[in-house]
Amino acid sequence: MTFAFICIDKGQSRKEIIELLIQLKIPFIDVEIELERQGGSLSGIVRTTYSPVADAENVLEKNWVPTNDKQIKTGWKAEENKRKKYYKRRSKKQSIITKIITWLHQ
Repeated sequence: MTFAFICIDKGQSRKEIIELLIQLKIPFIDVEIELERQGGSLSGIVRTTYSPVADAENVLEKNWVPTNDKQIKTGWKAEENKRKKYYKRRSKKQSIITKIITWLHQ
């Protein structure tokens, strides 16, 4: 094997596979996807991590990939909260811009 593509839900399984790939000096890409359906709309987050052989040790040492199920859930919740704050700020800015444009056109 010369390259691996990882897409696993379980953090412990991911960790074991990554440790083996590092030991065998096989570069890899790890992908994690979460989709959420709310009120008729679909949103999601994608996390990708590329690990060349030269940088492989950093993947686990620097926690670039979640290696347990609690990390996965906590990470997704943090990203979801960031996304909600972003859209809330964006919505406020759009509201202010709309008010200014309405006022200018009076």
